Amino acid sequence: MKRTLPLAVTVALVPLHALADEIEAFVTANVMDILYHELGHAIIDTELLPVFGKEETAADYFAAIMMHVMHSPKDARAHILHVADGYAANAEVEPHDDGSGMHDSYPERYFNTLCLLHGSAPNRTRFLLRNDWLPEDRAETCEEEYDLAFESWTGVLDVLEGSETGHKLLFANDMGEPTLAQSVIAEQVVAINARFSFAQDIVVRFEFCDEANAFYDPEDVSIIFCAEFEDELYDLAPAP
Repeated sequence: MKRTLPLAVTVALVPLHALADEIEAFVTANVMDILYHELGHAIIDTELLPVFGKEETAADYFAAIMMHVMHSPKDARAHILHVADGYAANAEVEPHDDGSGMHDSYPERYFNTLCLLHGSAPNRTRFLLRNDWLPEDRAETCEEEYDLAFESWTGVLDVLEGSETGHKLLFANDMGEPTLAQSVIAEQVVAINARFSFAQDIVVRFEFCDEANAFYDPEDVSIIFCAEFEDELYDLAPAP
């Protein structure tokens, strides 16, 4: 079946012996993006940030900016392309998603993600336009969109980086031998805690939920990453 959106990573050209690594990279990038997205919700809640528009869109943009903040430019570009592929895959699974819910539609999230990537380094991401992954007319405003998102969110992150509250992310994981998603989350929690402190401790839980989901629970200030979501990411991973 042809995907409704073009893949940003052409896995058909990946040698078979490297396919497992490519799938692992896809899962890793999307787990990080999901964690960053839910952390965005947690920061909006605990820091009492005003949101003008959809909070889900704000969290998407936070996740995209965190990719650039937490990783080298080269690694951030690779991760973000895998995230875009995740939206393309979801758009195929749910072709009738019209964006009427809390989240933007998968096609909107796909193009927003690629637009922010292009805006972060226009000269290094011309391939997005050459391959028709990002429309020319949308690309015209991407640098401005990225700059606005970057300045907005790094202003918040600068405050958190200078904070001395001592409140951190706390990873609660009692599920035995760690899976790839658990390992990625654990590594990111350590990396985030090394740089930022928060208004309150934020618990990150990896647990079974009977659904593929991740969410922020403001009642107990916790991020829940459902174990079933990891299985879904493997199912969504592009295959040749």
